[in-house]
Amino acid sequence: MSNNYKIKIWDKIKTRFQFSMNVPEDLVKVYTMKQYAVSFRNWRLEMNVKYAKTGMDPITKYKITNRQWVVFLEQRNDPNFLARSEATSQLAKRNKYHHHLDTDGYQHQVPKWRQEEGAKKAVGLPVLSEQVGERSANWIRAWKPKETETGVSFEDPMLDEAMKMKYLKCMLLYLKTNQYQYFK
Repeated sequence: MSNNYKIKIWDKIKTRFQFSMNVPEDLVKVYTMKQYAVSFRNWRLEMNVKYAKTGMDPITKYKITNRQWVVFLEQRNDPNFLARSEATSQLAKRNKYHHHLDTDGYQHQVPKWRQEEGAKKAVGLPVLSEQVGERSANWIRAWKPKETETGVSFEDPMLDEAMKMKYLKCMLLYLKTNQYQYFK
């Protein structure tokens, strides 16, 4: 979606709603545009699953023209779209371990994680990001491990083992500093 179109959407939203003076407009805009993207993606999915794949006509339910529906059907029946859709579907089926972040992703979690690490560091506990690097620590936390005094563990034994293998290189790098508690 082009930036011009996003600007038009935001301008239209601003004409329909009044925003509190206590909340900065840029925060409202970020949240609103994320919600818009999620809603639009869900609507397209519904149009594809309930209407395009079943042959039903959505024109009576939704405010779209015949031409718009024809264009949508052409896009969904295009061989490139179908191939991409099938490839994505196969990738999703292969993924056994989905992350547990919400639609905000890492953006809202990282400051909280850093604050928790600061508190741990202040009392002399090991800090994960110092052991494996900030990016790896964020990735590990996205899987919601259980943090204990001796390190990080996951409920699923296969995931726990995979994490140990994946970060074996990190562990070896940090053996020199004796900060390898997260991998015991």
